[in-house]
Amino acid sequence: MRVEFRREGGIAAFPGLSRPFEVDGDSLPAAEADELNRLLGAARDAAPAAAEFMPAPDQPSWVITWDENGHARTLRVPDPAPDQRLQPLLDFARRKQRELRGA
Repeated sequence: MRVEFRREGGIAAFPGLSRPFEVDGDSLPAAEADELNRLLGAARDAAPAAAEFMPAPDQPSWVITWDENGHARTLRVPDPAPDQRLQPLLDFARRKQRELRGA
């Protein structure tokens, strides 16, 4: 499963400086792949509540897109997450983003 993470907005945000990145769940170690699947399940459960929150002006957000049973699913989450079930997924995204930058 491929998951795309894209960070948007924030103070002094410049389009193009924060490029989207993908995480291929099939290429991750088993423990990380399980963690990603668990986090996406929590995101799916929290999606209706998260949809009610719009980021404040200059508040960063994450746009997370993944394939679920043949259907693309996209979730926009203000950062920090308004629903604590989503914060671990944002933490995962930041960790993977740092790993990719360091590679």
